[in-house]
Amino acid sequence: MIRCTLANSDKNSLAKIATISVGIHNNVDNAPSNTTTKSKYATAMMSRRSIDSLAALLAIALVTAASVARAADDMALWLDARKSDDAQLLSFIANDANRDDVIRARITLADRAMNQSTDTVAEHLVAAEALLSPDTIAADIAAAIRCQLEHRQGLASAAQSCGMLEAADTSAINNELVAAFWNMTLGYYYYREGDHPKSVALAYDALPLAESIGDHDLMAAAHNMIGLHFGTQLRPRMSLIHFETALEHARQMVAPEFKILIHLNLASSYTYLGRAREALELLIEAQATPVVDLYPTRQLVVQSMIAQAKIELGDTIGVEQALLETIKTVQDSVLPDAMTFAWTGLGRVQLASNRPRDALANFDRVLATVDKDFETGLDHPRVQLIVVPYAVALRESGSVEEAMALLQSVVAAIPEDEPDQLLVDALNELAATQRASGDTAAALTTNERAVRVNTLL
Repeated sequence: MIRCTLANSDKNSLAKIATISVGIHNNVDNAPSNTTTKSKYATAMMSRRSIDSLAALLAIALVTAASVARAADDMALWLDARKSDDAQLLSFIANDANRDDVIRARITLADRAMNQSTDTVAEHLVAAEALLSPDTIAADIAAAIRCQLEHRQGLASAAQSCGMLEAADTSAINNELVAAFWNMTLGYYYYREGDHPKSVALAYDALPLAESIGDHDLMAAAHNMIGLHFGTQLRPRMSLIHFETALEHARQMVAPEFKILIHLNLASSYTYLGRAREALELLIEAQATPVVDLYPTRQLVVQSMIAQAKIELGDTIGVEQALLETIKTVQDSVLPDAMTFAWTGLGRVQLASNRPRDALANFDRVLATVDKDFETGLDHPRVQLIVVPYAVALRESGSVEEAMALLQSVVAAIPEDEPDQLLVDALNELAATQRASGDTAAALTTNERAVRVNTLL
């Protein structure tokens, strides 16, 4: 791994100092044997060891300065490669260019293909790994891509390849590109593992590094991750800000695939913010691309999002069947956590179709999958997605008091000075439940509170 070295050195100044030190050294060696100022030379000879040490240190500094200069040149070449189109990169490979150019081309193409074809990623990555030297930018970026590929494919070896990155101290990496790349790789790794605080912290660390080198790919990835984090906190307005910023950077990227992923995330925010029609348009457009078909989990999530957008628009015809068909296709290829999106989507469709008991059964599957209940798991993102619909299903199936108790516990758990969309949704449903129980005065007060909290979001 590229570690911290002397940076921002002035090579010319160091060279002058080294020249002077060598001159002093030679004068001592060539001192006249019959000099009458022996004391001066004795002092010089006593300092000989200090001069030797200085010369050694200066030599190291010169080598380091040259290394820093080479690293800067190398960084510029990497940034050029990341801005090059596929045809330019492929030409390096086809024309058997010098080894470093081929490595940069292979690794850049592997990174770019992560949202195109896992076979293409593997092809370029394996070819690059065969040429790599350790402790280089190329080796470090290749290690991160290996982690991404194996984790997305659900391979057992991902624990080892990603574990190597986890064990590293990214703050000690003296290269903005590598540090930002590693931070974002680990950020998405932790996000998929459910550790959202770690993932967003790494995105915040990566963002200024990416900005310092002007890498739009990494800036887009960082803002996208921060948007996802606010999404897990049910703060769609904040999510939207970061997704829109990510999209601005993605429009300057060479590969178009990442823009489609950001569109999916924008669609999620739109649905929460009452813009279901816009959300559905983005989702239908994305669903027709290979980007969605590439990973089974992505297919499942997108179909669940389409279901939610259509529910918001009052269109439930064929929604449940489409979701069931997707589940049947991918359920053996996705992790249990991904299936929570399916159970949540089904439950919402069934609730919208006046089948609250069927909805409760699917919401219970979510709780069983994440091994949580509403008392202990209210801070879990998957639980937060179903708690209000669960209360609606309870009310509509006749369990009004149980629904009331659940909603009151949700409202009590969320500080009003740190509100989120969940608090607003819980207050609105609590008001509906209070009306169902005959307490219209309490319902009016709760509705007013919901409006007040909503203005704080």
